[in-house]
Amino acid sequence: MQLVELQDARDRFKRVGMGLAAVTYDNEATLREFATAQRIEYPLLADPASKLIRAFNVLDPDNSDFNRAGDGSAKQDMAYPGTFVINADGVVTEKFFEEIYSDRHTPNSVFGRLFPELMESRGDRIRVPHLSLRPGQSDQVAAPGNRVTLFVDIELPPGVHVYAPGVERYRPLELRLDPPAPFETRPAVFPPSTVMKLPAIKERARVFHGTFRVSRDVIAPGRDRDFLISVRDSPDHSKTVEIPGMLLYQACDAKVCYRPTELPLSWQLTVKLRKLSAPASP
Repeated sequence: MQLVELQDARDRFKRVGMGLAAVTYDNEATLREFATAQRIEYPLLADPASKLIRAFNVLDPDNSDFNRAGDGSAKQDMAYPGTFVINADGVVTEKFFEEIYSDRHTPNSVFGRLFPELMESRGDRIRVPHLSLRPGQSDQVAAPGNRVTLFVDIELPPGVHVYAPGVERYRPLELRLDPPAPFETRPAVFPPSTVMKLPAIKERARVFHGTFRVSRDVIAPGRDRDFLISVRDSPDHSKTVEIPGMLLYQACDAKVCYRPTELPLSWQLTVKLRKLSAPASP
């Protein structure tokens, strides 16, 4: 998680009573200079010997493949970029870590996972047969390698349900994403489903009803040379891409199962380079 992005999200975490701190292998002088230059207002903890990084078992053994010093030598003892959530008793309650450096949850995507009810959708409401929805995303702007959450908030009328993944004979709810290469996606995250009895055909099926959210993460390219050059060479060091998608579902009520529906959707994400004299990311 990048240090400046964490600063940008600081107030959002503060409003729910959470404090922030970041750990890097940089020394105190480097962190002090960086915090002053970038107006960082939360603690930056120096771990130059990577003792804490090792204690939490997040040392990245492959970091030399990605992050090299200007003289060609490898920087050692880097941590996997990620986030621990620790309660008031010092117990780790959640963690967000990935296996490669170029896959990093943004602070806003972490916030959305912890407090989905506080991550508001900002898109226009779309009304289609048998449901309405509003698309949203955790971040409008991301850095290369950032993982951003795209989602749809779905509202079903009373008495109407859609089918959960895994059902047979019906069209289960599915959120497809088709971003341009070399963007990557991760599997959809669904809310808990409920089991509904279907007396007319003497079956049971897992369904969703009411109001709920379905989300998928998309990862901005962090290692693709051609993409990074195209971002760097743009006038403002940014590139906006469209991420098309599709919501597939089959709605039913107590009497009728309607025909399966495919609803086109779209999000926009700006990938932007920050010009920083930065220490290592935590």
